[in-house]
Formats: sequence, structure tokens, C-alpha cells
Amino acid sequence: MATNEMPDMASLTLEHGEYVGTEMSLEDELQEDVLGDQVSMESSEADSDSEDEEEEEDDEDDEEEEELSWISWFCSLRGNEFFCEIDEDYIIDDFNMTGLNSIVPYYDYAMDMILDVETPHEDSLTDIQQEMVESAAEMLYGLIHARYIITSRGMAAMLEKYQNVDFGRCHRVHCQGQPVLPVGQSDIPRHTTVNIFCPRCRDIFFPKSQRQGNIDGAYFGTTFPHLFLLTHPSLVPSPPAQVYVPRIFGYKIHQTSEYYLGKRDRDNDRNGHRRGRRKQLLDKATAFAVAIAYVLVVLVGSIVMKLGLPALNTRMLQFVYNPIQIMLCSYMSIEAGILAYRHDYSFVPCNPYNSKHPVMGELLWLFYMSKILDFVDTFIIIVGKKWKQLSFLHVYHHLSVFLVYWFLFRVCYDGEIYLTILLNGGIHTIMYTYYFVSSHTSSIWWKQYLTVLQLVQFAIMNVQGYLVITKDCAAISHRIQYAYMLYVQSLFWLFVYFFIKTYCTKKPKIN
Repeated sequence: MATNEMPDMASLTLEHGEYVGTEMSLEDELQEDVLGDQVSMESSEADSDSEDEEEEEDDEDDEEEEELSWISWFCSLRGNEFFCEIDEDYIIDDFNMTGLNSIVPYYDYAMDMILDVETPHEDSLTDIQQEMVESAAEMLYGLIHARYIITSRGMAAMLEKYQNVDFGRCHRVHCQGQPVLPVGQSDIPRHTTVNIFCPRCRDIFFPKSQRQGNIDGAYFGTTFPHLFLLTHPSLVPSPPAQVYVPRIFGYKIHQTSEYYLGKRDRDNDRNGHRRGRRKQLLDKATAFAVAIAYVLVVLVGSIVMKLGLPALNTRMLQFVYNPIQIMLCSYMSIEAGILAYRHDYSFVPCNPYNSKHPVMGELLWLFYMSKILDFVDTFIIIVGKKWKQLSFLHVYHHLSVFLVYWFLFRVCYDGEIYLTILLNGGIHTIMYTYYFVSSHTSSIWWKQYLTVLQLVQFAIMNVQGYLVITKDCAAISHRIQYAYMLYVQSLFWLFVYFFIKTYCTKKPKIN
């Protein structure tokens, strides 16, 4: 008997469930396909937009590269901050380019590259030749730059860079961040690299950047910073108010110590840094021998002449001697003033002191030697039996000046010493002029004013000595400062006494 079997509900449910699940999976796949197409379309649109943007940026870069000239590109390179952009009108002028074609290789190619002119044979150059042309273009631009920056337009461009401190600042602490200027130590290419010049301390330094330090110094020349400051005098700063003073445990190191002497100076000649020290009559034994000989001449000569020897006629000797002294003393006075002016010396201490190459070294040696020549004054007085002139002041003055300047030449041979040479040389020029005139006439109305000028000289030297002490100049030790002050004071009061005795005391009339 056939029976109708009931279908398995679980299988139906399973089958139904499988069927239902199959339908759901198909729907999901359809939805995923639709979403995927939308996403892919959006991503493709985004990619196309980004590609368009990149193409636009590339086009803009290409346009900027096309608009940027070679000069602007070269000056914008890192390390070329010292260069200013040269006007093409200046480069086109053949007069401004005179002589450069014989210095720069590939001159025509380099000029075309600077001016962005397409060369017809440029494609025929090899890679090595192309590099040489680029190097020649940099060299040519640098040499043109050295000429351009000393023109009015070039200085205006460099003034803007100076005001923006594009050249950097001085490394010295006491210059207080003074802006600097580029300078070369030679106008010939490939001799030295560029340096920076500080208008405050007047010294040169290496640039901080190594890239800038590799630039040829001839591209700026030796003239530019100094002509620039003369053109703009308002930019010239005052010298540093302070000078670094080396100290050990709070005490200053003396300039004559081993600390300030180089090894070469010590090995060759202990005092070789002073050129005048190599001259004769500067060692202690010789100097004191000259001083003792002078005293003996005064004593023995006076005794011998007073024994009854007749006075000698020294007119011919004075006729030759006095003009020589006039020329010598005037030269020393003028030379001291010129050297002081060239090295920015002032009346107010403390002036620069160069222990290795003293500015006043040679002149001070000549001044010291002239004090030996001054002994002829005493000889003329003794042999002429002019005993009134052979006073204590005369002997003390001549002898002490010789010994004092021998000592100063050994320990204080630069800096403040210029003022004594200038003043003493000027006074002695007037004094020997008086001696020369008095040998021809006895009536000289300005005789007493000569003593007044000598008093003014010692007064000025007293003021200088006081300022040296109060300002505590490092180049001069305290003992030398006080000894110099004491010596000048002695001369001042002796001349005051001489002036009062000679011109202020009334002499009794003889009936």
C-alpha cells in the first residue's frame, strides 16, 4: 500500500534555507558590483584630477624656469648670497667688459649663457666642454661683479644687502654684531678666497659658511668695502669702546712677556719683533756708556775751558747744525702725525699697540738717535764758554730725555708714544729755528714765547699721562705710567721755574 511519505521538514527547511541563502548572496554580489563600479569611477576621476593638477604644476614650474634668468638663478643659489644681480645693460656695454675676454676661457659661450642667448653651436659641445663653459660663465660673472659693485647702481644693490645683513655680522664680541662687507685680498682671480671686512674693528675674517668661503676673492676685489664706506659715511661706525685684555688670576699680562712673542721671534732674535731694536746703541751697556760720556764731557770740558782756554767760534758749526736739526725735527713731527692719522690714533688713550710690527718703531728709533745729536748743543755751549746757558735744567733735560726714551723704546714703543714725538719734534723745530736766527741777530722778540710753548708741550704730556693712568691702558704697565708722569712733572716745574726766573723777575737797574 502506497503511502504518501511526508517530506522531511528539516530538509525542506535546509533546502529552503539554502535557496533563500543563495538568493541573498546573489543580491549582495550585485550590490557589491554596483558599489565597486561607483568607487572605481570615483577613483579614476580622482586620479585624473590629480594628474591634471600635477600637469598644471609642472607647467607652472616650466614657466617659472623659463621666466627665471641665468643671473637670477645664479644669485639665488645657496652660497651665492654675497652676489647682487647685475643689470644686463651693464653687461651688454662692451666698454665695461674690456680685458675680460683674455682672462676668461670660452668667453663668447660664457657671455651667451649669462645673457640667456641661445648659441647655434651649443649642441655640438661635449659634456666636458659644457661643464667648462658653465665654470667660465661663473668666473666671468664674478669678474664683472667686481667691477659692477663699485658703480653707483652696484653700490645701491649692495647697500640693500648690507642693510639686510646678507653678508653676516662680525665675529668679535666687542663689535656687538656689526654688519660686515665682502672683500678680497687680491684683484687677481684664483689667488685668495673671499673674506668679510668689519667696518668697526677694521679687520677681516673668514665667512661662517663654507660655501661662501670657497668664492674667489677677486669677485669682490680689494676696493669695494672701503669705497662703499666712503660713499656712505653715515654707515661708518665708531671703533670698539672696549678691548679684550688677557688676564691671569685677575692680573694683566705685560706686552713684553713671552705671551705676546711668537716662536719665530724668540728663536731668531728675542727682540726681533721690533725692527728698530736691531739698530745700534740700544743695548744697556752702550746706552749707559753714552750717558756717562756725556756727563764726563760736561764736567771735564767745563774744567778745561775754565782753565784759561779761549772760547771757540762755533758760528760755522751752528750754521750747519741748526738747519739739520730743523729738517730732522720737522720730519719726525710730521711723520708722527701722518702715522697717527693713518692708523686712527687719537689724543685719548688707549691707542692700538702692535707689539710685533709697531707703527712707531722706526720713527721712535730715529727720535731716540736724535737725542744723541742734541748733545751737540752742550758742546757748543762749553767750547763757546756760554756758562749762563749751561744750567742744571739744560744738562738734566738732555741727559734724562736720552735715557728715558732709551727705556721707552724697550718697553713702550708704540701707541701713546706718538704724541711725545709729534710735540717734541714740533717744539724743537721752532727752537732750532730760533737758534739759527739768533746766530745772525740778537734782537728776537718771540724768545719768551718759545719757553711758553715748551710749557704747553709738557702740560699736554701731563694730561696724556693722567688719562693713561685713569683709563688703565693694557699696553703700558702701572709702573711705567707713574714713572712717565713723574718725569714729565719734573720737566714742567723746572721750566716753570726757569720762566719765572728769566722773564718774571725784575732785574735791578745798573747806574
